[in-house]
Amino acid sequence: MGVRIGFIGFGEVGYNMGRGFKAAGAPQVLAFANGAHNKPPYSAAFRARATEQGVELSDSLESVVRDSDVVFSVVVPVAALSIAREAARCTRRGQFYVDVNSSHPSQKEEAARLIEASGAAYIDAIIARDTRTMPHVTIAGHRVHMPIASTSAAAFKKLMEPYGMDLAIIPGPAGNATRAKLIRSLLTKGIMALQWEAALAAWKAGLDPDALKGDVFAPAEVSLPNFLAELTADPRHPISGVSHLERRSDEMMECASMLQDIGVEPVMAKAIAQRLKWARGFRLEDAFGGKKPASYKDLLAAMESHTRRSSVTSR
Repeated sequence: MGVRIGFIGFGEVGYNMGRGFKAAGAPQVLAFANGAHNKPPYSAAFRARATEQGVELSDSLESVVRDSDVVFSVVVPVAALSIAREAARCTRRGQFYVDVNSSHPSQKEEAARLIEASGAAYIDAIIARDTRTMPHVTIAGHRVHMPIASTSAAAFKKLMEPYGMDLAIIPGPAGNATRAKLIRSLLTKGIMALQWEAALAAWKAGLDPDALKGDVFAPAEVSLPNFLAELTADPRHPISGVSHLERRSDEMMECASMLQDIGVEPVMAKAIAQRLKWARGFRLEDAFGGKKPASYKDLLAAMESHTRRSSVTSR
């Protein structure tokens, strides 16, 4: 018979996972969106984009939950708990509610209590891609690497085996997958924030960062080539390394909150969030009129120019 799939949220993750499930033979893929731009009544263009991938748009959250065996919540983190609260009014025994949002672990725990009270199974899930070996969700679709944590994790993994999902079980209850992601983020976003500062410092000192990769940016410590390449790599997002900075800064504040919860003073986590927010403040995509910069050198030069103007203005 197959597994009926539903999505609450139909942005980048929902769209690409939805088309993947449909291509893999899911008998039904439903989606409900209620964002700032895409919500009922949906535009003709939005409906056409879903239809061409075999995804049926629903006009209510309730209908998606009612008509699905597995419901994926892929909304913005600040809305995840309220969405779980609303979904819990209509979830039922035998269903799986998969929360793929980057919420605080305590919110995942609360969402689990709400969903499981209805008899449905709650799955704490995250997308934790290793950029060196694992493709992005836009390429991998529903097969993107997804660590999960829940008392029902093994049952969910078995159910989804026919669709080839790349699921890794994190031991323990709901919340632990998100904790693992935030701890990893402490490392990965920390290196990212340090590279922003170090690359601009080198540039302002009259040094080409790429020329320093062997002596200063040691490959064993950081991956400067990957960092510089990310800044201008994605043709669909002219400055992909910049466009996600605000979200990444918010994620590090969630990490800081979690560290505080477990008695660790989040000195670096807060500093990393502040540095990423600082980098976002340059609005580098505006400097190039939405076009792709020729190289990372143009990007750093634009940052230097912005810094100089800001310094003059503040005097």
